[in-house]
Amino acid sequence: MHWYCLRDLTRPNAKRPGYELLREAGLEVFTPMRWTVVTCQGRKVKRQQPVLHDLLFVRGTREQLDPYIAETPTLQYRYVKGRPYRDPLTIDTAEMDRFIAASQQSKEPRYYLPEELGTLHFGKRIRIISDDILNGYEAELLSIRGGRKKKILVRLPGLLAVEYELHPSFIEFL
Repeated sequence: MHWYCLRDLTRPNAKRPGYELLREAGLEVFTPMRWTVVTCQGRKVKRQQPVLHDLLFVRGTREQLDPYIAETPTLQYRYVKGRPYRDPLTIDTAEMDRFIAASQQSKEPRYYLPEELGTLHFGKRIRIISDDILNGYEAELLSIRGGRKKKILVRLPGLLAVEYELHPSFIEFL
């Protein structure tokens, strides 16, 4: 069982996006979401929408996912860049579980694309010591001018990163 990275080619305003189709089929699906204000029939409504519309993660085996990919023309595997043959992009279960836990720790998580990471300033290298899923995770502290809260980025290499706030007692400096 792996987490597969998929593309959803439906329109952003589709009534049934890919993550809902796969969730209805009984598969475990994760899509990074954010709250946005949308005008619907003349009224402003607060609604959760995907951070990147075409990005979704599905946990399963290739044999489980292939029938859904074949019958739904708007779903595609994301493939590993730089390889001559088509190898679907998979993410380690422990790495994905850390990312999901970091995403769900706050009401409004902040996500970063790989190109946005170059503008951030990082400080000392740390290890998290706690009883949750991030125990033993090593990262660099995110330096924010005037900020008193300790934050790190939990990353999915080449795809996305999420900001995670830490209590200072859970930090061990390396």
